[in-house]
This record gives sequence, C-alpha cells and structure tokens, in this order.
Amino acid sequence: MKPLANAKGQSTTATEHEPGSLLAQWKLVEAAVRDRRLSRGDIAVLFRVVDNYYQRYGNSRAAPSYLAAGTGLTRRAVISSIKRLRALGYLEVDRIGSGTRPTEYVPNWRMHEDFTSIRGEAQITSEVASASPQVAPEVNTTSPKPAYVAGLQAGLRKQGPAPPPPLGGPDEPPAAPARDPFDELWNAYGRKQERNKAKAEYQKLDPDATLHAKIVQAAVEWRAAYEAQGRPKKYWKYLHTWLAGECWLEDLPEPYENPKLANTTKRRQRDVEEDYRTWLQDCLSPGERVLARFIDWMEIESNEERTEFDFDFAALKDRHVIGRFILRVVNPSEEFNQLWAACGDDLWVDDFPGSLVWVIRGRDGRLGFKPYNETNAAEPPVSPPPPAVGSSDANTDAGGKGPIEI
Repeated sequence: MKPLANAKGQSTTATEHEPGSLLAQWKLVEAAVRDRRLSRGDIAVLFRVVDNYYQRYGNSRAAPSYLAAGTGLTRRAVISSIKRLRALGYLEVDRIGSGTRPTEYVPNWRMHEDFTSIRGEAQITSEVASASPQVAPEVNTTSPKPAYVAGLQAGLRKQGPAPPPPLGGPDEPPAAPARDPFDELWNAYGRKQERNKAKAEYQKLDPDATLHAKIVQAAVEWRAAYEAQGRPKKYWKYLHTWLAGECWLEDLPEPYENPKLANTTKRRQRDVEEDYRTWLQDCLSPGERVLARFIDWMEIESNEERTEFDFDFAALKDRHVIGRFILRVVNPSEEFNQLWAACGDDLWVDDFPGSLVWVIRGRDGRLGFKPYNETNAAEPPVSPPPPAVGSSDANTDAGGKGPIEI
C-alpha cells in the first residue's frame, strides 16, 4: 500500500512518531483534553498553536491577536491561557514577538507520555468520565488566515465530499458565467473593501468599453505600484475614493512611508539628546537602582536571528520625572529576558509601555531589571541630570514638569 502524505509532503508511515507529526499533534491535544487543570479556552488556544506548527521551522508562529480571533477569547484571556500552558509544560516560548513578527512557540510533544505515566491511564479515564462539562468559549465564525497552513487543519482540508457533477448531462459543458465589467475592475484593483460604494461610483460613471479598459489598466498599474512600494493595504485608496477622484487620470502614487515610524523618527531626532543614552552611567552608581516608567519602543533592526530595539524610559523620584534614558537592547539576550519578566511577561513588546520597573546597576556595572510593586523599599537617591541647554529646569528635557501619577 502506498503511504499517505500530509500537507507538507511527508509520508505518514515514516513520520507518525516524529515530533510535530499529525499523530504527535493529535496526542498532545488529546492529553490537554484529558487534563482537568485546563479550561476549554486553554485547549482552544493550544489547538491553534499546535495546528500552526511547521516542522521546517521547528516552531509555531502565532500572535496573540491571531489566537484571540481564532478562539473567540479576549487578548488578555489568550495571554493567561498561554501562561497556564507554559506553567503546565505544554508549551515553551522560543522567541517573543516584535513588530510584524509573531511569537514563536515550541510544543512539548512528550507531554502525552509524561501525562499518562504520571497520572495513569485508568485514573485519567475515570476523571474524564466523572468531570462536569465545561462551557466552551464562543468561537468566531470566520477564522483568520494563519501564518502558514499546516498540521491538523491541513489534514482535515483534504477530506470532504467531491463536488457534484454539472447539470445538463455529462457531455454538456457547464454554462459560462455572465461577465460583469465591475468585477473585472474589482479584481484588478486589489483592495476589496466597501464594494457597494465602489460599485455605486462605477455605475455613476457608466463607462463605455474604451473608458472601462482604460480604468482597468490604470487600476492594474496602481496596484503594482502599491505592491512594489510594500505599502500595507490599509493605506491604499479605497476603490470608491479612487473612482470618485478620477485617479486613473493621475500619476501613480508616491512611495509609502510608515507614518508611525516616520513620526517616531522625527520626534526622536528632535527631542532625544545624546545624554539620554549616558544618563544611567552618569547618574546611577554601581549598587544603586532607580524606578523607571517604560515610555516607548522602536525596532531598529530585525532579521531571522535577532531584533534590536531602542527602549525609552523616564526615571522617577517621589513620583516626579528626574531624568530620561534610552537603552539599546537585543532580543534574544539575558538583558531582554529580564526586562520582559519585569514588565509582566505579557509575551508582546507592545505591552511594555506604561510598565514600572526597577533598573539596577550591579557592582560590575552591568544593568538588570526587576518588577516593581508597592512593597518594594523606597528607591535610593539618584542625582538629577544637569539642566538642558537653554533651560533652568532639569525636567524640561525629560518629559515636562510636574508629577507623573503611578
């Protein structure tokens, strides 16, 4: 018998016992279903992570927003489920997500064996039979597009009934659908949103065959220009706006510049001084610490191996800003992991701003981070930075005057 192949072209007879195979995925989800410590929401999150696993990379890439959309849970509930799954040994975080790169997870494929050997098959079966049913979370009717299709979804998509034969007999070819000129334009332009408005604008124009061909050709050229610039579709013109403005008569769109990144860069070029990068060395002696509020972050450089960030902090003393400093931190690194844990282990760099952390300078001069809580001892005195040029107030260059409410 010829062995079956899964979605990644691998023989199931040869790989059914390998980590990440369909059998390994099924056994891991089975162990989670039998584990009374997990809720239905935890199991739904685990299923999405496992289903997104790809053996070529050895991990599963899934952002919290993707998991939330796929399970019907809130983003905070997804993060809580991930923490619970990690604590119980079902998952490990291989790399934290940043920017457009999702978090990478590594499932524990031996969890089924470990769970069965510790608890015992008979005990597990009796517990499952006596357990009261849990209420499943509401799941969205539309599933988001995953980073890549693999695992259980790929296996299920191969099944299903064959499409019915065309009507009219086996020898009669199916009738060709009527060609709608607007559909040709709709598919050519590429941004498929606000269809009703776009169709209304097209019907107002009521173009003849020559004008229609000209509009479609311009839509193809605009789409190619957008794609060549790498512009996200949310920054493309809507088709109805494009038609109402007669943009097919205009030049192609200008190159795209991310407004958030551009504004951040301009702001930092204007506000950030060189002493922001040396504030800790100048004002924090070895063995001392300072309370800091995480303000903002910017991704400087990213590739498959590492991501480099600039993290912006305000130093606090008696609820007042006494300084401002910026740290260049690389992920993965021990320094990044400490900061991640101090900010609350929320699995996403976007969650860092607003966090309060202790920044500690060790006896050897190296920096460390610890979480802040109300029981912490009062922070040691920190000398304020020298006033900015042209200013008599040390706080002017550090985010303005006045206290910051904590």
